[in-house]
Amino acid sequence: MDATLNWLAANYPLLFIFLVIFLIGWWARGVLSKLENRVTKCEEKESEFATVIEKIGINFDKVRENIQSIKDYLVNKDQSATSILAMKNSPMVLNDNGSMIYNIVNGDRFITENQDVLLSRIADKKPRTLLDVEIAAKEVCLDLLSNPIFDGIKNIVYNHPAVKIKKEDGTESDYVFTIADVCFVLSLPLRDIYLKVHPNFEDVSDIDKK
Repeated sequence: MDATLNWLAANYPLLFIFLVIFLIGWWARGVLSKLENRVTKCEEKESEFATVIEKIGINFDKVRENIQSIKDYLVNKDQSATSILAMKNSPMVLNDNGSMIYNIVNGDRFITENQDVLLSRIADKKPRTLLDVEIAAKEVCLDLLSNPIFDGIKNIVYNHPAVKIKKEDGTESDYVFTIADVCFVLSLPLRDIYLKVHPNFEDVSDIDKK
């Protein structure tokens, strides 16, 4: 093969050059074809990946909407329970009904055993006003419902029968308290503990008034 190429190069140099160009072109065509196939496959994979990411984003948005819906429901439930479980005393405090449920779920022990994580979660929300602290305390309890620290309380809520609560008119009625009620009654003592641990907390609403 080498002898033939040497003879061709010596006797027909122009033909030899065309042959070399042809072979190089043929080789380059094969390389470019393989490269094109790889690029096409990469583009297909990229398209598939983009589709998967889009689906994940859609599913994540749905999950976030569902979580927000649950939170909204629980917050609304808390609002309806406020008149039953607490009283406005500047600030709001638990009434006899709220204190009863707080004691049933061993609220003092729960807060003491989990104080670090509870207060840390409130601080993470960066409350700016005293009301923010109260709201954050309730939100933290709701956020942690899936955490094992709430398992004991959830078992109590599940197994406990209806309790007797006193209405504003002095009459009594049966009341089946929920985990949302528990989060509410925990939030007020938790609010007070947070403010006690942060004695220098300044309500920015008061600062604005100065």
